[in-house]
Amino acid sequence: MKQLIVSLLLFTVSGVAYSATPFIDYYNVSSNWTSGIVGEGELIIDEDVILTQDQNIVGNIQITVVAGGQLTNDAYQLTLNGNEPAGITYDLAASTIGNGSITSNPAGIDCGTTCSAQFNEGTSVSLTATPDTAWEFNGWSGACTGTGACRLSMTEDQSVSATFIQEPVGMQSLSVSVSGPGSVSSAPAGILCGVDCQEDFPAGTQVTLTALPNLGASFSGWSGACSVTNASCIVPMDQARNVLAQFTAVSADDLPLVVNIVGEGQVQSSPDGINCTGLCLSRFANGTGLTLTATAAEGWTFAGWEGACAGTSSTCTLSLTSPNTAIATFEPQTVQGEETLDVVVVGLGSVTSTPGDINCGTDCQDSYIQGTRVTLTATPASGSSFIGWGGACIDSSTTATCTLSMDETLLAVAAFGSSATRGESTAWKVAEIYMATMGYAPDNEGLQYWVTNIDTLPQWTPETVAGSFFDQPLVQSVYPPEAGYGSFIDALYRNLFGRGADQEGYTYWLQQLETGQIARQHMIIAMINGGWENPSPDALSDMQRFANRIEVALAFARYQAENGIVYSQMSGANQQYLREIGSNILHGVTTNDSTRDAAINSIPMLLGPFANE
Repeated sequence: MKQLIVSLLLFTVSGVAYSATPFIDYYNVSSNWTSGIVGEGELIIDEDVILTQDQNIVGNIQITVVAGGQLTNDAYQLTLNGNEPAGITYDLAASTIGNGSITSNPAGIDCGTTCSAQFNEGTSVSLTATPDTAWEFNGWSGACTGTGACRLSMTEDQSVSATFIQEPVGMQSLSVSVSGPGSVSSAPAGILCGVDCQEDFPAGTQVTLTALPNLGASFSGWSGACSVTNASCIVPMDQARNVLAQFTAVSADDLPLVVNIVGEGQVQSSPDGINCTGLCLSRFANGTGLTLTATAAEGWTFAGWEGACAGTSSTCTLSLTSPNTAIATFEPQTVQGEETLDVVVVGLGSVTSTPGDINCGTDCQDSYIQGTRVTLTATPASGSSFIGWGGACIDSSTTATCTLSMDETLLAVAAFGSSATRGESTAWKVAEIYMATMGYAPDNEGLQYWVTNIDTLPQWTPETVAGSFFDQPLVQSVYPPEAGYGSFIDALYRNLFGRGADQEGYTYWLQQLETGQIARQHMIIAMINGGWENPSPDALSDMQRFANRIEVALAFARYQAENGIVYSQMSGANQQYLREIGSNILHGVTTNDSTRDAAINSIPMLLGPFANE
């Protein structure tokens, strides 16, 4: 029911005494006013009125005065609480188990202290659980479940409880054992098993273990506190943990198959060997027929294959006759009537949303009911400064907040000081050319060839190296002259910025190339230099991603140098595999430094079978 508040109806009656009966001239209204008010002087009415029908009030207040009194003011004002009747409301009750609090957006719940509130029908309410010091959030119950975001649509009375548990204290022991020809390393450092297989870590630490097969071996999987077949496994140190890594010797004729997961899902193989939720490798006999099956995680959907597999069918059949790779991409499920907002942070700072659960750095995506107005707030870290907005927020310029209407899927960029800087080494500059032209991490032998030329021979510069690339058969096969310049322009944008060319840029560069005003190698260097020199938030985001990919590419080449992997000494099939891995390893690298670090950590697994070959 609707509740109206009649407030401060003030008038003055002259005379010795009066009897007044205020009423609302409207049907189906119940009032707790007392009729027959008797008194003298100033009369103030401040009472609740309950409408028994879901309608706006139309009417007036009438006062009848008796006993000879006379009203000095006959203008009576009906004031509603706010600008409208409050509408249908529902109760939301919150409770906590353990030490922590729950707050709501919109405001109303602040439990600890205020654990219930009324919200208008249809309101989207987000609840946030915040543990006290030395406690951690363990999950929702009631109208929300799990440990993720809690968002409710107020279509009925609802209740929610948040459970908090005490954080473990002290140190916990992690013991690793190895079966077969391989080793295991940890991040944070401490484990390098075969040599050092036990380490104590602070309770609550998330330890990443990486399996490193020896030459002629394949990683088979984990057991104990790890149960995946990915080469990396995260172990939560909330108690003492034991992990076993299993490796299998393989025939020299066996071939590697690498599977990379983009998004959240799983790929399994028949025959067994691949059971992958991240990035994994297994080896199979030459000629093995394989069926790969992609299964999306809850809330995700399978989008398609790349590499050795293609199409959008969840199953892929292939015959492994050379080293190969397959990429399975999963995307978040779309909910009808909802749109997704992604936030990219460049530099030292964070972005939060109202309403919603975006807190980027850590949580950079949320979904909203179509039409919701979302305000993003940029907060620089200590010692940093906010540079400005890009993407969907570009019109907000350098103001700290940006308000968006969620009428479609949107991407917002926030740039802060201390963003990515360009490396100064010759190797960095050559890696930029590899990445821009071919889109994959280089083989070390080729990288060092061009580095030596630039460092020792005056005729070699980044421009002449870029030009020489187009004399190489591999590059010519990607950009055949008869294909024209269009595919080259689009590929260059994708390799540098992760997206196709915009129409304005495409038209400009196509005209420049077709009229001979610029050569392809000069365009490559101009676009790389232009990206680094552009101070806009969108460009800073582009170059943060590019810088992370360059760092992975240089680590990829460095591992080859340190482990005797020489491109010219590999078979043709293994050379192709190295190029595919150089592309595959970059697939998930974004502006987020953690994606860069994860890619670098996977290099020993991917290249280990060829070490000291």
